[in-house]
Amino acid sequence: MLTEVARYELRGRVRRGSTLIYFGLFFALGFLFMNVSAGAFKQVSTSFGGKVLANAPLALHLSISLLSYFAVLITAAVMGDAVYKDIEHGVEPMLFTTRLTRADYVFGRYLGALAYLLLVNVSIGLGLWAATFMPWLEPTRLGPNRVAAYLLPYATVVLPNLVVTGAFFFSLAARLRRILPVYMAGVLLLIGYLIAAGLTSDLDTRVIASLFDPFGLTSVGRLTEYWTVSERNSRLVPLAGVFLANRALWLAAGLVALAVCYGRFTFSAPETKRATPAEGARPAPGELHLGVRSELSPGAWLRLLPRLVRRELRETVRNVYFVVILFAGLLFLFFASTQLGSLYGTPTYPMTYAIVELTAGSFSLFILIILTFYSGEILHRDRELGISDVLDASPVPTALLHAAKAGALAAVAFILLAVVLLSGVLI
Repeated sequence: MLTEVARYELRGRVRRGSTLIYFGLFFALGFLFMNVSAGAFKQVSTSFGGKVLANAPLALHLSISLLSYFAVLITAAVMGDAVYKDIEHGVEPMLFTTRLTRADYVFGRYLGALAYLLLVNVSIGLGLWAATFMPWLEPTRLGPNRVAAYLLPYATVVLPNLVVTGAFFFSLAARLRRILPVYMAGVLLLIGYLIAAGLTSDLDTRVIASLFDPFGLTSVGRLTEYWTVSERNSRLVPLAGVFLANRALWLAAGLVALAVCYGRFTFSAPETKRATPAEGARPAPGELHLGVRSELSPGAWLRLLPRLVRRELRETVRNVYFVVILFAGLLFLFFASTQLGSLYGTPTYPMTYAIVELTAGSFSLFILIILTFYSGEILHRDRELGISDVLDASPVPTALLHAAKAGALAAVAFILLAVVLLSGVLI
């Protein structure tokens, strides 16, 4: 039965239209990255340490590992949805009365989603491989293609990362029964990687950074930092030293998370209850009463818009997950400032240009990720609270409601930028 559940999960996801989008996107990323590395664009290039070939084992290992990081957000969506979709569609009680056991349900869903994610990530290697046959690449930057050089990164980096991050996301979705905390966990993992990457600039903390990196790329850099150009072009990256320790540490953490999820998973339908104010999701008393009538003029709709924007914004910024993720971002920003301009322990002054580079570089991606998550959260909040039917039946135009949500999202962006500005001044 466990196998059947896994097959059902995999088959259902493969048939979705998003599969082609994911596969095509990561294939294109791999294809483009190989073109950049092999000299297709004169203005842009990548370096793997000296005259290392673009399809050398180390180059492929780093390329596949790095590009697979972009799949973390998809991993959060797929693993979270593997549990949450049953909650969202209200089919949990029916599933819990079938012959399914707790192990069948938990591990079947998890393994099916894991197989799907691995299938999506395979497109990265295929894109890299297909690009090596393009006639416009520089022949001097390419060597012979080795099957092992493409497969080994999946065995030592991609698959372990999917097991670990998938276990974290799956466990959160099963425990909290909400999808937003899963996305937030994805952001926190990326912040962990960025912090680990920042620690590598200090000789005293490089080993700690290699272990702290949840994705393993920092430990690969530590393992191969003294390789010659000849070794970088010919040697496969072995699972040894600090790289092995990193993989073992995080795999253990992921398996523990999955075991805890299984142990605490209640294979019965919980009592039905409304969203709690503790999550900052329930509107304040009286806020659902929009105070409009169908005969009001378009000017009245525009006067109502600021009030709706304030309501949407208040519900967003008072959410505990927003506060946590903002605090995590600020923590990373202040931590990164301690390494600002430092080159192997030699400090420099925090000049304005350096602060601007820090905030415009790392934190801009952080803001983009938050806006991506909250665009979905704001749009689907009414349905999650069970008031979407009430709003649909009200005389308020749908365009006005969407405009209010878009305005609240824009306000969130301005708030984040203002916080970054103040943080830069404090640094």
